[in-house]
Amino acid sequence: MNIREIAQSAIGYTVGVDPLFAQKWVSDRIVELSTATLAKPLRKLLELTVPATITAGTITTTQGSKTVTGDATAQAVWDNSLVGKYLKADSKNGWFEIAAFSNNQITLRSNWFDDTVTAGGYTITTRTITLPKNIRAIGAMRDLKHNTSISRIMLDDLDFADPGRTQRDGGPQVFSEVGVNDNEERIIEFYPYTSEDVLVAYTGYLKLERFEGHQEVPNFIDFYMIIEGVKMNIYEHKMSQSLEAGNADVGATWGNMAARQRTIWKNARTDFIANNESVEDAKFILESYGSSRGEFQGDVRTAR
Repeated sequence: MNIREIAQSAIGYTVGVDPLFAQKWVSDRIVELSTATLAKPLRKLLELTVPATITAGTITTTQGSKTVTGDATAQAVWDNSLVGKYLKADSKNGWFEIAAFSNNQITLRSNWFDDTVTAGGYTITTRTITLPKNIRAIGAMRDLKHNTSISRIMLDDLDFADPGRTQRDGGPQVFSEVGVNDNEERIIEFYPYTSEDVLVAYTGYLKLERFEGHQEVPNFIDFYMIIEGVKMNIYEHKMSQSLEAGNADVGATWGNMAARQRTIWKNARTDFIANNESVEDAKFILESYGSSRGEFQGDVRTAR
């Protein structure tokens, strides 16, 4: 059934309900169910690449300046892809975002507040990675190069353990959710950083957007559940109409019906969660790549 048909089924013989309102309520209830749990049908196996750090050559920069100059070895590997990455001198504490690159020089977004560096070692890395906009939640992650799991850690705990992010190699071993940017995309950080590109598999749970009248209800959601939820909205709407018209008794009747319907909707949500909750994301990744059957091993990570 599509959104329009379910809206009409929920309205039934109730008069005074705008079908467009009902269609919006259908969409709202679908989205509500999709966010009530990490539903298996919305789980997708995805991949991303954690880029290697850049450490070739040396840098020179002056305290208070935004310009960083590299020696010939550094310049040979620098290009416009550096913009948006972060630079840190090996002997210093601060990370500085790279705002521009031209004429073989790096321009920082803020002034270099550390002491002047002359022909010093450095690290350039991608500190955060942005996930696709349609990803609502993240499940498990796995380093496919070394066939090891990547543990989730709270950002506050990572900041406490290593505020300066001093380990530029050996990762990724943990990841943290940094937040959401202005485009509503989730941002994550992997740590420690890595001296080689690493392919990571992860489970992402898709975010459902608003549905239009012609669209079909996702097949993992029973339409009867949505109808029960929309009836709750209809009864609440009729209660408001009656009270605004000064019909308190009629409004009270609709209010009682809405209260009962809220209980029905709550129970429907509970059933949906019980039947659709996703579990064992880590096992899902392993089975998808054949690791649980011994078919995928990955590289052996050097002991540290």
